[in-house]
Amino acid sequence: MEGIMGCLPKSWRHAAAAALVFLLAGTARAQVSTATIQGHVTSGGAPVPAGLSVTAVSKESGFVYKTVTLADGSYTITGLAPGQYEIRITEPTGVATSEPLTLFVGDTASVDLALNRPEGKAEEIVVVGTR
Repeated sequence: MEGIMGCLPKSWRHAAAAALVFLLAGTARAQVSTATIQGHVTSGGAPVPAGLSVTAVSKESGFVYKTVTLADGSYTITGLAPGQYEIRITEPTGVATSEPLTLFVGDTASVDLALNRPEGKAEEIVVVGTR
């Protein structure tokens, strides 16, 4: 007994083998080899304004991955290689808050950061004008 492939014409056997190789190659490419970081940035328990810079700096390679916060203070950085990182949020004043993190293949790590604003010091904007 030759099996199922033995009763097919030679050209069909080649086509079936090629299709099998193609399908298996697609599966291999679909494997995850990176990690993701997501989280929220807050200040005094409240979300921060949109557009604050969030970076993930690889401690091994020095490569910097960047994103900004959304309106609700959330952020996501995708496509990170596995390894050790320093996650940093930088305020418009230049003050930075950071957190170390180790990522593994396929991780989706949650890193929530709080800005280091001194308690009791509210930001104030004064507008003076005349009519």
